Amino acid sequence: MLPETYGADFLADAICHMLDECGVGLVNVLAGSYGSAIGYEIARRYPGRVGRGPGRHAEIRDADHMLILERTAETADLITRFLAGKPLDGLPYRRSIERVAPAVRLAPSPER
Repeated sequence: MLPETYGADFLADAICHMLDECGVGLVNVLAGSYGSAIGYEIARRYPGRVGRGPGRHAEIRDADHMLILERTAETADLITRFLAGKPLDGLPYRRSIERVAPAVRLAPSPER
């Protein structure tokens, strides 16, 4: 377990370090639940290594945190469509889609 002082930035750096050690360059980033913050941080900190990345938030109808275990067919279809660049519109199991963007970090103001 990590100390609470380690946040999504540390975990994003750790994942990218692991990818470097494995010789993996460009990756598609798909994240859910608490991993979403890490996925957005990877896209923000390492935009050049993200092929398809966080930018859409999709909800499946009548789903909760057990989605991956209870709704495997819908989850697999949604992931496959995302990774293949196929449209997510009109899916009978989908509730909503939102386009989102990571927050832009502003440069620190110069000290006076």
